[in-house]
Amino acid sequence: MSHGKTRIKTRLGLLVTSALCLLGAAAHTPDTAKSGNGTTKATPDKTVPGNKSAPIGFIADKIDYDQNNNIVVARGHVQAWQDNQVITADSITFDRAANRAVARGHVAMTEPDGQVMFTDYAELSNNMRDGLFTKVSALLAHNGRLVANAGRRVDGELNEFSRAVYTSCNLCLSDPSRAPEWQIKANHVVQDLEHKRVEYSDMTLDMWGVPVAWFPYMTNADPSVKRESGFLVPSYGWNAQYMGTYVRLPYYWVIDGQSDLTVTPTLATGSGPDVDLDYRQRFNSGVMELDAMGGRDLNTMQGLMKGTGTFAINDDWRYGFSIDTATSALYLRDTNNAIPIYMESSTYLEGFGQGSWAKVSATTFQSTTTTTSQSTLPYVLPRAQYSYFNTIDPLGGRLSIDTGVINVMRPAGTNTARLNMNIDWQRAFQDPIGGVWNFRMHDDSAYYSSFSLNKTPTWSADAQAQTINSQPAAALSWRMPFLRHDSNGVGSEMIEPMFQLVASPRSGNWRSNATPNEDSLDLDFSDANLFALNRYNGIDRADGGSRVDAALHGAWYGSKNSADALFGQSFRLTNDTNEVLPGSGLGGTRSDYVAHLNFNFGSLVGISYRTRLDRNSFTPQMHDAGFAVGGSPFRLTGGYFYSTTNPYNLYDTALLPTNYFQHRNEIYLGASSHWGSWSVSGDARRDLHSSLMDSTNVHLTYDDECFTFDVSFYRRYTSLLNDSGATGVLFQITFKTIGTIGTHAS
Repeated sequence: MSHGKTRIKTRLGLLVTSALCLLGAAAHTPDTAKSGNGTTKATPDKTVPGNKSAPIGFIADKIDYDQNNNIVVARGHVQAWQDNQVITADSITFDRAANRAVARGHVAMTEPDGQVMFTDYAELSNNMRDGLFTKVSALLAHNGRLVANAGRRVDGELNEFSRAVYTSCNLCLSDPSRAPEWQIKANHVVQDLEHKRVEYSDMTLDMWGVPVAWFPYMTNADPSVKRESGFLVPSYGWNAQYMGTYVRLPYYWVIDGQSDLTVTPTLATGSGPDVDLDYRQRFNSGVMELDAMGGRDLNTMQGLMKGTGTFAINDDWRYGFSIDTATSALYLRDTNNAIPIYMESSTYLEGFGQGSWAKVSATTFQSTTTTTSQSTLPYVLPRAQYSYFNTIDPLGGRLSIDTGVINVMRPAGTNTARLNMNIDWQRAFQDPIGGVWNFRMHDDSAYYSSFSLNKTPTWSADAQAQTINSQPAAALSWRMPFLRHDSNGVGSEMIEPMFQLVASPRSGNWRSNATPNEDSLDLDFSDANLFALNRYNGIDRADGGSRVDAALHGAWYGSKNSADALFGQSFRLTNDTNEVLPGSGLGGTRSDYVAHLNFNFGSLVGISYRTRLDRNSFTPQMHDAGFAVGGSPFRLTGGYFYSTTNPYNLYDTALLPTNYFQHRNEIYLGASSHWGSWSVSGDARRDLHSSLMDSTNVHLTYDDECFTFDVSFYRRYTSLLNDSGATGVLFQITFKTIGTIGTHAS
């Protein structure tokens, strides 16, 4: 008996499938199969998406076939599909004579791109490509939601809705009838499925149920589209000092699948007009972005260009470039662009191997301040670097080699060609009582050919010279960590004495010699480089001489909390006061004391402090402190920096400038809070030496699934390009899936 029922249901499935295939002009009849729960299933063939002649398949709990009227009725959990389009309903009636299918009850139509349309009644024809719907709603990409009184589908390419409402906001769970944060109401909406556009006619923008704007017509890309050509939302602003009132209307052009261009013209009452071209392209080997802007400013044509590119040659080699240049820093200021301390452009070729790295680059710099002359900035053309790090050798040590060639040119300053090689070999071992030892041999050697040595930044007595320098050093370090675990096993304490013996020849005067100085323009002695062989940043100057470095390191580690402290000093065998930078803390036979102290109490409190104290009077020479308290709901950060020297203008003149010993005394305080969709942050910097503020910033943001609101306020008190500071407010609203509206005032 059960076998007979199976044959009857299978035959009904074949008859219905044949009727549907004739209705849809299918090329062939699909196979049928019986599902495990007894429902009849017609299996569609595998066709490409969008095939209008693809057959229709279905499954249903019950099927009735009226041969006299050519009507098939599928009831109970009905699911019908053609190609990648799927319809589910409580019942579907297929009328072969009328070439129509009617779906009733909990109808859901799922498109190949994931869009779902819901209704209680739908009339479908032309292989489900034409249809009429009542009281329809749709779930679009990126949480887009649309509700309409009625809808119509035309040839599977257009969805038309009458008296529609669109939003990407979630409904309020406690009160679904409450108006969303924003919604668009339109008398007529057309969704172009082929070209991925949505058009609104006679539309009103509501915010929290209150109409705020009306437009006779608006169009935007479908939410499922990632890239679509067209005009973007315009922006406007006000710059009282330079641009006046201005408006920007960007146009986004999708050139092809790998490239696009954004064209943004700017019209301003105080300058311009300007046009900004932002071009992006992806290649098989990399990516590139170029941003060029130009227009009339200060009664002359001005422009700027920024860009980056990175390209892979193979798995080991790549090349790239970066561009950052402008006709003048004033043009950056007048067009509301950020003004860095300097602008840098470069190109490079870079390779990676097992334990090795190589790079060849060329770099230029452009001044953006009135205090730095462009003629004193270098052109680094070219610079070649190679580094090699060997595996452990038969003696148990590791050898590393760094070599380089650099050519530095200045229109008004020292010109240097340098060839260098840095060799380092280290061998670590442990003694029987737990002491950790490390033996190290190191050498920095370089050949220099220099011109204009008597100019910045070297200021030598010689105008030109060719020199060879070598700074060998041998060092033996030892540390003994004494570790004790708490009786409860939760925490541990450590006391660790540390010593290092360095043997090296004296390096000579820090400034007035025949060796140019390109990479060692400052000497920041602290606990961070107490045990470094050379406390300078580069190799053009050396912290030579034989010495002993000593420190006491202590730490405590808990399950969530920790503390770390170090106190140390360096002792020289000879008086090297004239060999190191004045005020660095390394002159004489004893250095200043250096120390650090860090605390971490879980993830909520972190405190760091570093200092340098005068070796005779313990007078502070440097303070560097910072803290962070709190977490996501509220976080407070701050910092304080003090130094008895300021190296910014150190190499502007031949003599040691008096402002080098001008104290730096700065404080920073910031706070941020985040709760729900709201976040607010702010910070302020103040120069305690001059008793003047440096800057203040405040940023407020609201962000949820459909709406973003941003407002930023900034105030710069310091002078830039001979101005008297600047104040600005940035206001921006984003309707997700629609666009962004913003304005800027300064």
